Amino acid sequence: MNNVGVYQRATAHDFREGLKRYYGDLNGWSYDGTKVMFEYLEELADDCGPIELDAVAICCDYSEYTVEDYIQEGLSIDEGCTGHSIPDDVFVIWIVEGQSFIARNI
Repeated sequence: MNNVGVYQRATAHDFREGLKRYYGDLNGWSYDGTKVMFEYLEELADDCGPIELDAVAICCDYSEYTVEDYIQEGLSIDEGCTGHSIPDDVFVIWIVEGQSFIARNI
């Protein structure tokens, strides 16, 4: 028997509500961060096919940071003439360039 399920088109609101339902709040994510993360997931689904919107799994795989928070956690940021940059081996989605971003958890 095929493992077929029923899919419902989700929205960024559904993602935020999934976080709230499980964690009671946005679990460290900002409104803009959830919007940017959802847009990334939509692009991924367009390229790869339907994906399950699992807010808990997403929080295990990705985190939202400000540049200051990232540095305080002891993670590496290269500082150059143009400000801060994240090392090339870290997957990053900028929310506000140079200020806040989403990174794949290692």
